[in-house]
Amino acid sequence: MAEAAEKYEDEVLDLRTNYKPDNLPDMVKLVMLEKTLSQGKLAEMLKVGKPKLSQILNSKRKPDLNFLKLAYKKLNIDPAFILEHI
Repeated sequence: MAEAAEKYEDEVLDLRTNYKPDNLPDMVKLVMLEKTLSQGKLAEMLKVGKPKLSQILNSKRKPDLNFLKLAYKKLNIDPAFILEHI
């Protein structure tokens, strides 16, 4: 059992702490995972409709300024990362 826990820590937790998203949708998805947020709850937090959020997360729509501001304020995404990836 201890070996299984250690393997999990080495493989899964290390992946989550060392993973660096290379675009804004992936960063938002990572924060969703870390905070265990559903898309519906995230849509409420960011004050957007579920369809719009889905389009942003699937790179079918560019985020607007209000979305970017709230991603910074509510999700604590580094503003430098946001500026570099819009």
